[in-house]
Amino acid sequence: MGLPAQLSHNDIKALAEDNDHNLWIGTQNGGINLLHPDGTFSYYAYQVDNNRGLNSGSIYSIYRDRTGTMWVGTYSGGVNKLDSAPLKFNLYQRTRINTNKLSNNNILAVREDQRGDLWLGTDGGGINVLKKGQSVFTVYQDTSRFAGSISSNFVLTIYEDRARRIWTGNYKGGLTLFNRAKGTFEPKGNFSPLSISAILEAKNGSMWLGTFEEGLIQYNQTTGKTTRYLPNATQAGKLDYSTITSLWEDRRGNIWLGTDGGGVNVFHPAANKFTQFIHKDHNLQSLSSNQVNILFESSTGQLWIGTNAGLNRYDARTQTFIAYRQQDGLANDVIQGILEDKHGVLWLSTNKGLSSFNPKTHSIHNFDSNDGLQESSFNRMACYKSQNGQLFFGGLDGLNSFYPDSLHYNSFIPPVYITDFQLFNQSVNMHDPQSVLSKPISETRDITLSYHQSVLSFAFAALNYMVSANNQYAYKLEGFDQDWIQAGTKRTATYTNLDPGDYVFRVKASNNDGVWNQTGTFVNLHIIPPIWQTGWFKSLALLLMLGSLYTVFRLWVSRIKAQKVSLQNQVRARSIEILQQKQELHEQAFHMQLLKAKVEQQTAQQQLQESEQRFREIAENVDEVFWIHSAEPFRLLYINPAFERVWNTRFERLREHPFSFMDTILMEDQPAVWNLIDRYKAGEAGQLYFRLQEADGPLRWLYVRTFIIRDESGKVLRHIGIANDVTSQKEKELVLQQSLQREQELNQLKSQFVSTASHEFRTPLTTIQSSVDLIKLYLDVPTGKASIQKHVAVIEKEIDQFSRLLTDILTIGQIDAGKIIYAPRSEDIIALCENLIETHFSGRADQRSVQMLIEGTPRPVELDAKLMSHVLINLLSNAFKFSVDTSPTLRIHFTANSLVLKVIDTGMGIPANEQSSLFQAFFRASNTEGIQGTGLGLVIVRQFVERHGGFLEVESQERKGTTFTVTLPIA
Repeated sequence: MGLPAQLSHNDIKALAEDNDHNLWIGTQNGGINLLHPDGTFSYYAYQVDNNRGLNSGSIYSIYRDRTGTMWVGTYSGGVNKLDSAPLKFNLYQRTRINTNKLSNNNILAVREDQRGDLWLGTDGGGINVLKKGQSVFTVYQDTSRFAGSISSNFVLTIYEDRARRIWTGNYKGGLTLFNRAKGTFEPKGNFSPLSISAILEAKNGSMWLGTFEEGLIQYNQTTGKTTRYLPNATQAGKLDYSTITSLWEDRRGNIWLGTDGGGVNVFHPAANKFTQFIHKDHNLQSLSSNQVNILFESSTGQLWIGTNAGLNRYDARTQTFIAYRQQDGLANDVIQGILEDKHGVLWLSTNKGLSSFNPKTHSIHNFDSNDGLQESSFNRMACYKSQNGQLFFGGLDGLNSFYPDSLHYNSFIPPVYITDFQLFNQSVNMHDPQSVLSKPISETRDITLSYHQSVLSFAFAALNYMVSANNQYAYKLEGFDQDWIQAGTKRTATYTNLDPGDYVFRVKASNNDGVWNQTGTFVNLHIIPPIWQTGWFKSLALLLMLGSLYTVFRLWVSRIKAQKVSLQNQVRARSIEILQQKQELHEQAFHMQLLKAKVEQQTAQQQLQESEQRFREIAENVDEVFWIHSAEPFRLLYINPAFERVWNTRFERLREHPFSFMDTILMEDQPAVWNLIDRYKAGEAGQLYFRLQEADGPLRWLYVRTFIIRDESGKVLRHIGIANDVTSQKEKELVLQQSLQREQELNQLKSQFVSTASHEFRTPLTTIQSSVDLIKLYLDVPTGKASIQKHVAVIEKEIDQFSRLLTDILTIGQIDAGKIIYAPRSEDIIALCENLIETHFSGRADQRSVQMLIEGTPRPVELDAKLMSHVLINLLSNAFKFSVDTSPTLRIHFTANSLVLKVIDTGMGIPANEQSSLFQAFFRASNTEGIQGTGLGLVIVRQFVERHGGFLEVESQERKGTTFTVTLPIA
C-alpha cells in the first residue's frame, strides 16, 4: 500500500468500515481506498503479478464479518477476502514486482553479522547482503574475469569468526574470506575445487571445515597448515562418511559432525579418533536416521539433532536418543533447521512448513504457506537468530523472517454446524415426500430411520474463514464410538450397518490456530428395529418354541419306556450266552499267548540282523563320515570307510592315536573343534564349520553335526556324529559375497556420478545465462558490438565444453551397458598415427607439433582403429593442453609380443598424491584449475585400452612432465 493524498478514482461503488474505524471505499477500476481517522489515504491496487493482492480493480461491494475479516465483491474477479490478522511471516523473494534486488530465491545459508547486516548464500546467485537499515540487497557474484570476486555462485555456508571476519564455503570453490576494506573476496587455504559445506572456529582458534565427499579438514588460519581426515568406514576410530552437513563443539572441545549418511561422528582431538552414533533398526533409542541435517545446542546446553526421520534429543548421561516425528504432530519428518526463541521454544524448518516445539510441554504448533511462509521446502542449515531475536529461515523459494513474540494468533471460537445428511451417499432433501427431515439439517435435533437405511453420512463445517483450510474437526457417535475421532481437516463422517437403537452424533471444531469450540453441535439418531427384533414378537416366538419342545419331550419319554422293557429281556438272554463263550475264550487265549511269544522272538532276531546289515550297507557307501560312541564307557564303536577318504588316514592310526585327525585341522580352527569335542563327550548336541589343510593339498571345509541318543529316563545311550565335505558350498558363498560387495561398490559409484554430473551441467549453463544477460544489456549500447562478440565467444566456448561433457558421459554410459562395439582387424599403426597427427594436430597457431619416434620392426597389428584413434587423440590433446612451450612426443615401440605406445610431455605434471585418483570419473588434478576439461577422458581411454586386452600406465612428476604408456598384446 502507498500513501496518496487523495482518492485514486472518483467513481465510488461501495463503502464499509473496518474494526479500526478506517473507511473502505470501493471504486471502479481504482481498487480500494482506505480513509484513515487522521484524514490520510492508503490503498489496495490491482497488480497483475501480485498473486496475494486484489484480482480485479473494480470493487462493487464490501462487507465486514464479526471476526473483522473484510469481504470484497469485484466486477470480474469474484469474491476477495482480507483477514483481519496480517500474515504471520515476512517473505523475501525475487519476483517481477519486488524491488529488493535479491539475485536468487534458493537460499542455502543465512547469517547476520555483528554490524546488523544480513548475509545470504544462494544456489547460483552468489552472496546477497542486506545492509542494516536498507531495503535493497547488494550482490557479490563470481565474475572470473575480475580479481577479488567470490570463487563460486553456489554458496553453501557463511560464517563470522570471533574477529568479526566473514568466511564463505562454496560449491567447488573452496574457502574465501571477505575483505571489508576492499569489498572483495580472497581465497584461503588452496581448497579449490573442494566444496566447503560447514565452517566452525573452535575455542582454541582452529578452523574446522566440513566438505562434500572429502571428509573433515582442520585449518590453521595463521600458518595455513591443513590436516585432512578422510573417511574409512571399515576402520575403527576413523571418520565413517565423506559428506559433512553440520559442525558443533561441545564443552570438552570435542568436534561433533553431522553427516549425510553416516549418522553423527564425534572427533576427540586428545585421542585423535572418531566415535559414531548411528541408526539401528531394532534399537528405538538409537539415532532415528543416519542422514543428519543440523546439530543445535539450546540455551540449557541440550543437544538437538535434525534428521531426515525426525527431531532427536540427545541424553548425554545414557548416550541415547528420543525422537519426535510427524506422527507426534510435527509438520514433517525432515528437519532442516533448528532455532530457539527467548522462551526456550524450538522453531523447526521442515520440507512442509515450520513447527514450534516446546521441549517442556511437548506442545506443537505448525505453520504453512497460508500463514505467509514460502510454499517450497526449507534448506538444510539455512537458519539464523539475530541479535534482537528475529528468526530467519531460508528455502527453495526465498527467505522467511519473524519475531516469535509478534506472531498474531486467531482467538475466534468458530460456531459449528451440520451442513448435510446423506443416506446411501445421496443428500436428504426435506421437501421429498418420504424425507426423514422436516426442516434443514442445521436446525434438526432428532432423526428417525428404519433398520434398512444402513449407510448414513454427516457433513459439517466450522464458520471460521481465516485460513479455513486449516480448520480441524473431531466427531463421535455416542452409543457406537468409544472416543472422539480426530478427523483433521476432513468434514464428513460415514457409518454403516448400525444396530437398531438410540445414538447421538456430536461434532466439534477448531479454527486455523487450534482454538476449539468444545461444545460443538449434535443430532439425536433413532434406528427402528425390524418386526422380528421387537419385544412382543420375541416373547410370542419363545412361548411357541417352549410348547413344541414340551410335546416332543413327552413323546420321547413314552418311547424310551417301551424300549427299556424290551432291552431288559434281551439283556437277560444274552448274558447267559456270553458267560458260556467267555470260558471258551479264556482257554483259547492261553494257547495263543504261548504261540505268539515264540513267533515274536524269532521275528525280532531276524529284524535285528536285517537292520544291522542295512545300516552297514548305507554307512559304508555314503560320502559323509559317520561314527558312533558308547556312553559308559565312552569309546568308539563304529566309524564308516568315508573317514579314510576325507581325512586321508588309516583306521589303524586312529586306533593308536584317537586324536590324530586334529593334525590336518587349521591351527586357528582347533580351539573351536576341541570345544565341540568336550561338549560331545558331555552329552550336548552341536554343529561346527572348520577347515582342513594337508601338506601340499587344497584347503577344504567340513561341516560336523553331533547327536545324542537317550532312553526314556533321559540317560545317554549313544553319541553319534556326521561330517560333510562342504568345500564347494563355501566356495560358492565366497563368490556370492564378492559379487554383492562389487554391486554395492557400483551402486555407490553411480550415486556419486549423478551428484557430481548435475553440478557439472549447471556450471556451463550458469555461465551461458550470465553472458546472455550481459549481451541483452549491450544491445542498446552503440559501442557494444565488441563486447557482444566477446560474450558470444564465451557462449560458444561453454557450449563446446558442454557438448564434450555430454559426449563423454554418453560414451561412459555405452561402456557400462556393454554397447561399445569392438571390431579389431589388421591395421598399419604407423599410417594410422601419421593420419591422426596430420588431421588433428598439424598447423597449430603456436607452431608446436607431435614428434613421432619408431623403435623395433614395424608390422601390422590387430586392433579397432576407431577406439585406438580416440585413445591417442585424448592423450595427445592432454599433452598439448598441460604443456605450454614444448611439443609432445609419440613413441611407437614394437616388441616380440606387444606394441607399446608412449605419449610424453614436459609440462606441469600431476601431483604424486593425486595420481591414484586419476582414472575416477570427474576427477581433475588440483593444479589444473582454469584449464578446461570434463574429468572423463582418461576413464574412457582406460576402458578402450582394456577392451583391446591391454593396460594403461602413467608416470609423472610435477613441473617435469608426464608419460602415458599404452601396452597392447600382439598375437
